[in-house]
Amino acid sequence: MSTTIKLSSNIIRAALLHAAVKDVRYYLGGVLLEPSSNGLFIVATDGHRMLVHRDYTVTSLEQPTIIPTELLKVVKSSHDAVEIIVDGDKLTVTPFKKGKADLTVSGSRIDGRFPDWRRIVPTVKADAAPGIVDARYAHDAAEALRLMAGDANPVWAPRWADGGIALMTRDAAPHTFVVVMDMRETVGTAYVRALI
Repeated sequence: MSTTIKLSSNIIRAALLHAAVKDVRYYLGGVLLEPSSNGLFIVATDGHRMLVHRDYTVTSLEQPTIIPTELLKVVKSSHDAVEIIVDGDKLTVTPFKKGKADLTVSGSRIDGRFPDWRRIVPTVKADAAPGIVDARYAHDAAEALRLMAGDANPVWAPRWADGGIALMTRDAAPHTFVVVMDMRETVGTAYVRALI
């Protein structure tokens, strides 16, 4: 059965900031679309940071689907929406500019199992010590949250969990968060092991 998913292009652009590039774990080289009982999760991670967005408008996807980043790279800042058609293993991605379809690309979904991303969502604690976060990851998180909020303000609010893990959020993007791992090797290694 074919499923058509329509999303803001900013969701895809924000997710691509967090997807792996040239990783041996090929299943991280894509964006996960995961159905839930009342919507859809869009998840991307490279093993050091992860973006999670929940969309309540899509309810028809039957199974988790990993879309290769190569197919999603056609989505540019000039686009306002993207249509993704999932038909078994076949995918079609069409970005829209001012309501008109732009270049359409087709390909196959990534045949693999995306990590259980819920296992790594930290529990925020008021007394948790702040961690050391890679500035590039903080920048990408701020940019993703700016895209999701739909404005030019690159602010974010860090919340800390044990081990210095940052959970970055923004009130103007209530259905999106970014997890950034502490740069200390022990925590980062534990995160990568949890993803494998």
